[in-house]
Amino acid sequence: MNLTTIKKVGFLLFTALMQVIILGNLAFAKDKIKHKSKVLVSALIWSIDGSLLLLQRVDNYSGSTNGKEMWDFPGGTVSSGEDLNKILSAEVKAEAGIDLNTWCLADSVNFETTKKKTKTYRTHIFYEALAGSVKDIHLSEQHNNFKWVKPSEFLNLNILEPFKKVLLKHQAIKNLKCT
Repeated sequence: MNLTTIKKVGFLLFTALMQVIILGNLAFAKDKIKHKSKVLVSALIWSIDGSLLLLQRVDNYSGSTNGKEMWDFPGGTVSSGEDLNKILSAEVKAEAGIDLNTWCLADSVNFETTKKKTKTYRTHIFYEALAGSVKDIHLSEQHNNFKWVKPSEFLNLNILEPFKKVLLKHQAIKNLKCT
C-alpha cells in the first residue's frame, strides 16, 4: 500500500470510530441499546467482459442483521491490527475460491444496522480488482449462489442500499484505477 492509500484508510477508520463514540454515547444514555462498531472490507471483482461478481447469502446466515438472501460482495470483518489487503485476499479466497492479491482502494460507506437491542455502526471499505477471465467460483457455506452481472442488472437485485450507491459510482470496468 502506498502512503496516500494508508492515509485514506486511516482517515476512514478514524471517522468511523469518532462516529461510534459520539453517537453511541449519546444514544446509549437514552435508549439502553447496546452499540458497537464494525469495520469490513469488501471486494468489487470485475471480469474481463465488464461483469461484477456478486454472492448471495444463504437463508440461515447469522453473520448479518439484515442480509439474509441478499446479494453482496466477497469480504469480511477486519480485526484490530490486521492488514486490509491480506484479510481481503483471504476472504475472497475463502468465499469465492479466487486468488487475487492486487487491490485498489475504491470507496467506503458508513451506515448502521439494528438487530434486537444492538445497534452496529458499520464502515465498509471497498477495494476493486480485475479477475480476468475467472468464471469458476467455489462458494463457502455463507453463500449459496453467485452471479457475474452487468452494471445494468445489479440495481434490480436485493442489495443493501448503501452498497447500491457504491455500485453507481463504480459502474464499469473503465473506472478501475489499478489495472
